Amino acid sequence: MKPLFTTIIFLVAVILPARAAILVNDTWLDGTRTDPASPTYSENGTDTDADGDLESVWFRGGSSGTLDPVGTGGPLRGSGFGAGSASWTTYFTPESSPVTLTGAGDQLKVTWVFTPSGVNASNTSQNFRMAVVDTPSDSRLTSDGSPSTALYPGYGMFMNFGQQFNHSHPFQLKTRTNTSTALLSASGAWKEVADGATRGNHGYDSGTQYTFVMTVTRNATNGLAVVATMTGGTINSSGVASNSYTDAPNGGSYSFDTFSLRPSDTNTTAEIFDTSLFKVEFIPGATAPSIGNDPQDQTALVGQDAIFNVLASGTAPLSYRWYYNTNSLLTNAINSTLTLTNVQLSDSGTYAAIVTNAYGSATSAVAQLTVTVPVAPLITTQPQDQTNVLPGATATFSVVAGGSEPLNYQWYYNTSTLLTNATDSTLTITNVQVVNAGIYSVVVNNLAGSVASSNAVLSVNTNPAAPVDLGTASPANADGEGHSVRRTHAGSAGGSMSRHCSTVADMPTGRDA
Repeated sequence: MKPLFTTIIFLVAVILPARAAILVNDTWLDGTRTDPASPTYSENGTDTDADGDLESVWFRGGSSGTLDPVGTGGPLRGSGFGAGSASWTTYFTPESSPVTLTGAGDQLKVTWVFTPSGVNASNTSQNFRMAVVDTPSDSRLTSDGSPSTALYPGYGMFMNFGQQFNHSHPFQLKTRTNTSTALLSASGAWKEVADGATRGNHGYDSGTQYTFVMTVTRNATNGLAVVATMTGGTINSSGVASNSYTDAPNGGSYSFDTFSLRPSDTNTTAEIFDTSLFKVEFIPGATAPSIGNDPQDQTALVGQDAIFNVLASGTAPLSYRWYYNTNSLLTNAINSTLTLTNVQLSDSGTYAAIVTNAYGSATSAVAQLTVTVPVAPLITTQPQDQTNVLPGATATFSVVAGGSEPLNYQWYYNTSTLLTNATDSTLTITNVQVVNAGIYSVVVNNLAGSVASSNAVLSVNTNPAAPVDLGTASPANADGEGHSVRRTHAGSAGGSMSRHCSTVADMPTGRDA
């Protein structure tokens, strides 16, 4: 990464822009989630234990599962809640000093960066929920558990979590009603106010990093402007899901101190959530922009999409402009996410963003886009016949292919019958039966084309031979030379015949008994 060009400077008479205050910036360098413990709860902007992070304590609730850093440097891993619900809660300030938006332009910004694993294919629930609220002082947790019944003024996100969005409101912002209930388990205590994604669009992928950002800003009319954004991968089929809402202060409160997550049932969310960053900022009014995360280098094949993201802080509203190869302004590229669809070789080059507001500007680092021509798939190792497989055994076919990634695989039975969920380079058939006998093949494709493998045959041995021992020693079982012979006859065709001699020297050659 290298600077794009000299940052534009805005001179504002009399008013000097304030600086954002980072209250929490935790990557679990110390390998623990339990400090600072109650009643401190948060380092609140001061690295008191000098470990390089600004920490807040996390509490685990729910009937099962774990929440622990994966060693020093994290990530903080939540997993194992199965068919139940997990509850992961942190207080990002001490109880006596919540973030309070006292003046116009004051903003709270919460950033959560995570990577899921074991994401389900599709479901119709809103079982992935999170909240940014103010917890009453007598309702704070002091040890592991779920938040108790209280008012909790603030805002929440109720989300559909699958590889495809299959709920009519997959990314829904809600405001807390003046109801004393549990924090996130009681959906009736929340009122829907805004949507930010479309049913049928792409959702979340295992192994892909996502960044959730919620900002709450006090405006000039003393209302609260709330914006929630999720970026990463191809979420919402564009790489971004976002919504916004402006209202009177929720519950009459301008204060916030709590972030809570509630994933329910791994079959409707994911098996693992790895958090690599949790960050909380208080941004006073009249704050110039600053870049938190720069856009990253991308590689793409011709015809694919490329997505760049920039994460910036500063007094709202923030304006974004993207540039190509230093000084070519991209028309209509005015958001924090830049999506280039159906890229071509001519799109290769550098991309960067300038973020501005009324108090200044900030320029991101340059990100390089490399576009290459895809190479059609080529099979280098064909699937092999599997013969005389016994009923109940396992048969495995595999193929090795080259070409531009990603390579997609689809296996077929008897040339034209598509095998459901057979989409890997290896096809495993367990508990083989006669009905499985036949021809197997695979088609490999990518953006550049497709190729079909040769056919491989699976044959099932329906009449395996069991050896029958006819015994040894009687004169009738001796050969013509008086040697003791053990004959083993097959019970059916395909069996075996062997000769057992009393000594190696007596082994006959070239003559049956």
